[in-house]
Amino acid sequence: MNKFYVENKEDLRVLIVNTARKKNISEAVIEKDYWVTFILDYLFNENKWKEYFTFKGGTSLSKCFGLIERFVL
Repeated sequence: MNKFYVENKEDLRVLIVNTARKKNISEAVIEKDYWVTFILDYLFNENKWKEYFTFKGGTSLSKCFGLIERFVL
């Protein structure tokens, strides 16, 4: 099971709202970050084509290599 997967919509909503309040960041930004992380985790860990992907820029620095910590929980 994907460690970023939330089982149902209500749990995801609660997670987004609580994180947004704690970090004083828009819920939309938190939700976007959740889905970007979810998809990147799938692409690099579950996808049969994972060895062929290359990302550069902010996405790879923040999500793949952990070099940008905007949302440290």
